Formats: sequence, C-alpha cells, structure tokens
Amino acid sequence: MNIKSPDVKTDIENALSQAGVNDVSVAQDRDKGVITLSGNVLTQEDKQKADYVTKSVSGAAVVSNQIGVRPEGFENEAKSIDTNIDAAIAREFETALTAKNFDADVKYTVNNGVLTLNGDVNSQNKRHDVEKLAASIANVQQVVNQLQVKEQRATSTTT
Repeated sequence: MNIKSPDVKTDIENALSQAGVNDVSVAQDRDKGVITLSGNVLTQEDKQKADYVTKSVSGAAVVSNQIGVRPEGFENEAKSIDTNIDAAIAREFETALTAKNFDADVKYTVNNGVLTLNGDVNSQNKRHDVEKLAASIANVQQVVNQLQVKEQRATSTTT
C-alpha cells in the first residue's frame, strides 16, 4: 500500500500570497512527499521567506527550494551566473559519480543550486553515500534525495 502525502499545494499558494511572496510556483509530488518551489524573487530574504512559509504549511514534506534570486536591474546577469554555477555543479557531480561507480544508477538535475537525485540504488547505504557525495559538491545549496532503494530479494537460510 502506497501512502500519499496530504494535498497542501493550495494552502501553500495561499500562505505565500498572504506573506507577499509573488512569482513563485508550487508543485507537489504527493507520492514522494516533495514540494518544489520555483520562479524568481528579488532578494535572498524573499527566497528564505518562501521556504519558511512553505515549511510551516507543508508538514513533513521535503521542500525543494529552486527559486532564483534576480535583483532588480540585474536579472539577466543573475540568471547567467546561476546557469554557469549549475553547469559547474553538474560537471563536478558527474565526475564524482563516475569515480565512485555510482553513475549507472543515479540520475540527477540541478536547478538554482538544488541538486535533485533520482533513480534506483541497491541499498540504503548507497542511497546515503550518494546524498553525502552530492552535499560535498561546491556551490550545492540543497540536496533533494529521491533515490529509491530497489526491493531486495528474499533470502533463505537452511538450518
């Protein structure tokens, strides 16, 4: 039986609006228990406010804060910098995955410093090791670990 997270998307959108945080989109994956925030705000404080408001409403869900900070008058420059940083994170993480032989099982995306891990691994230890590796990459602001541990086969012991 698969238990889904409660639907809180509308509640979060309303709370963000009441807090004066605009231009932020909310997506919810109820199966994985992840709320994703995206869009652009003017200041780091607005990004932090969106994160705080979302966490206060979302309960136990993981909040993936992929909001970009785009200061007024410097929107293009900020976007270009974030794009370059994301590309550098992806290159460094790919190299690290390959060095540890994790590259076959792990898929990932990078958006505004958020490194999201997907795929199937064969153990809880490997899931943890990949998350730890991701967190060690320069300029990663958040790791969202959506790796699934493959169902293990039954074992038998003859006595």
